[in-house]
Amino acid sequence: MRKNFISEQEKKAIEDAVAEAEAKSSGEIVPMIVSRSSRYDWLGTRGAFTGWMAFFLIGLWLHFYLPFAFEYWETQGLQLLGLFLGWMVGRSRLGVKLFAAKEVLAEEVSQAAHVAFLEHGLVNTRDRTGILIFISLMERRVQILADKGIHEKVGQDFWHEETGRIVESIRRGQAAQGMLEAIRNIGLKLEAHFPRKVDDKNELPNRLIVD
Repeated sequence: MRKNFISEQEKKAIEDAVAEAEAKSSGEIVPMIVSRSSRYDWLGTRGAFTGWMAFFLIGLWLHFYLPFAFEYWETQGLQLLGLFLGWMVGRSRLGVKLFAAKEVLAEEVSQAAHVAFLEHGLVNTRDRTGILIFISLMERRVQILADKGIHEKVGQDFWHEETGRIVESIRRGQAAQGMLEAIRNIGLKLEAHFPRKVDDKNELPNRLIVD
């Protein structure tokens, strides 16, 4: 999924855009693509219960309407099959769609993005100008997190606009184009509010993180 999402050529273009934006400012931009924001182990349990219940009801129907068609152990085996199939579906992308509410997915992506923000050192930049562009493929969600310094300068509406830009580009099948435009726009804001100083250093690698 991740390989098809961004090509190697697009990956390089994104990293070049990050380098260009940071060359004119004291900001640090980290784009990141993950396959999923959570393991969703609990969805396997929910799917297993749903599958077991569905096949249990099928077994009851067979018992009353076709009483001699199946042996007792065969109906029990049917329930075990439902349990297993439900667990498999619950762990899949389809299970996430079926069993997880949108609010739950949003919370999982938000938590994963905040963890990534800390793990990749975006909170430790000198001028508090770290920015994370976080794309979670399974949940089909995008979140941009900005540290205090730049966030106070541009406000939340700007991040919503750039998030929407990336989401719309993904829907059109042009994910890289949306990321490039967002990085350039963020770079302009960084340049306006935090122009590059003589002693500025590149505090974080200019690379697209694919996890």
